[in-house]
Amino acid sequence: MMDGSKWRTLPASLAALRWGSLLLPIVVGVIWAIFSFGASERQAISTARSNAHLIHQFVDRLAQTHTLVHQAVRERARGEDLAFLRSQPFHLFLDGMEQSQKNSLGLLIVGFDGELIASSRSYPIKVKFGRRDYIEAIRNGQQIFVDRVMLNQGKSDAIIFAQPFSARDFAGVIVSAVAVDALRNYLQTIAEDGGNAASVMRFDGKLLVRNFVAPPSFLPPDAGAMVALKSGEEIIRTVAKTDGVERIYAMALLPDLSLVVNFGVTAASITSGWVAHVAPILGAILALGAIGFVLVGKVRSDLAAHSSRREAEESQRRREEAEKLAVERERLMQELNHRVKNNLALVEAMIGMQMRRQTAIDGAELRARVHAISEVHELLYRAGGDSQVDLANLIDHICHSPAIIPEERNVVVRFSHDGPIPLKADRATPLALIVTELLTNSVKHAFTDGNDGKIDIRLEKAAGDIRLSVQDNGVGLPETTERSSGLTMVRAFAQQIGGNLEILREERRGAHFIIHFSDDEGSPQ
Repeated sequence: MMDGSKWRTLPASLAALRWGSLLLPIVVGVIWAIFSFGASERQAISTARSNAHLIHQFVDRLAQTHTLVHQAVRERARGEDLAFLRSQPFHLFLDGMEQSQKNSLGLLIVGFDGELIASSRSYPIKVKFGRRDYIEAIRNGQQIFVDRVMLNQGKSDAIIFAQPFSARDFAGVIVSAVAVDALRNYLQTIAEDGGNAASVMRFDGKLLVRNFVAPPSFLPPDAGAMVALKSGEEIIRTVAKTDGVERIYAMALLPDLSLVVNFGVTAASITSGWVAHVAPILGAILALGAIGFVLVGKVRSDLAAHSSRREAEESQRRREEAEKLAVERERLMQELNHRVKNNLALVEAMIGMQMRRQTAIDGAELRARVHAISEVHELLYRAGGDSQVDLANLIDHICHSPAIIPEERNVVVRFSHDGPIPLKADRATPLALIVTELLTNSVKHAFTDGNDGKIDIRLEKAAGDIRLSVQDNGVGLPETTERSSGLTMVRAFAQQIGGNLEILREERRGAHFIIHFSDDEGSPQ
């Protein structure tokens, strides 16, 4: 074992790099996740505003329609007396106006004393209502009053629009009604997610309609919507008094109608959507940090063991070996920094490409690609100070990895080669990713009929040129489109090593890919 003084002889920068490779991705990932959550909340608020605006427009158009109907009735009654209002021709006119309106539940004229003067639904009539809120509201000078009432002895649930009405010798109220379901169905369409809430409320706190079947009710003065209405806030985060669910609400006012519309998005849905978005990316970032931590730790352990053995030798040899060790440390540090930087950039590029072509990160695909990079580093570590990797050994490891070929898929991979082919790590990594991408594509897409699949891989070398062939016995590739946009990455990796990708389409022979490239000895330096 090494004592503390010998551990202190190791470069402090190596220890800093080890922990930095782990902590930096974690810190970056946490900061990104925090900003991402803020973006998720802002998106939810934007959605709530848009939906509240849609409901506002719908209710406003509905009120305008009824106002136009009322105006048409006033024009028809202009200059007429009370007898005409009670007549059958006027009743038929009201009936025609009702029939022209979808979801209408009636149109009537009522005096301030509660006497029903005319109705689109019945003739002749002789009814006197009791106290009605809309009569009192119009009598007290309100120009339009909206309420929810039960018509026909509780058989029809309706939203009513009441406005002042006058003729030559009569003053009262004109009232038109529309089925509550017409407004509720629209709210249900807007609030399509189960936890979202949409409602229409009066300024006095009466909830007229919600996006589910519920009777009208009054909110208490301390409810979030009532407090926001008094303070003039348009966006609030509160726990609903009606169901106890926390939501972010957007409010839109209709001051001429004394109404406010609300749309709320549940806080839980915002959180769950954010988690689904950040979890795969955070997982990939943490995996990269863990790889860097392990690799630097192994290098640090090797250097520590080597330093301990040299400590036992005579002073002259120790000085000589110390100088060599310092040079070796510097070279290893430079090479390690270079590899870690390149691999972080490579995984970042793969994440970016996957995010551009998909709505969500595919964790399985990303895991397979990180695994391929890890295999290169593992073989480099086993090779000691050598900076080359045996390509045949690398492909053999990838072919037998359950992270790439799941055992439950019953896919047989047969690999043959002409012997060891040493390659530098910066060329071996793209080739590992090429094999990983082609195997993953075959497992995912080639064997859709459920039959057991076979994939043949052949690695050949002749006169400085290397030929890598991957062929499956699956359904094959379409004539005009490639099976997966992952082939875009395969082409890019092939170009990175100075090679090219050839795709053979042979009838009933599956998909066949061939990559040609030169070995390290024949490649340009």
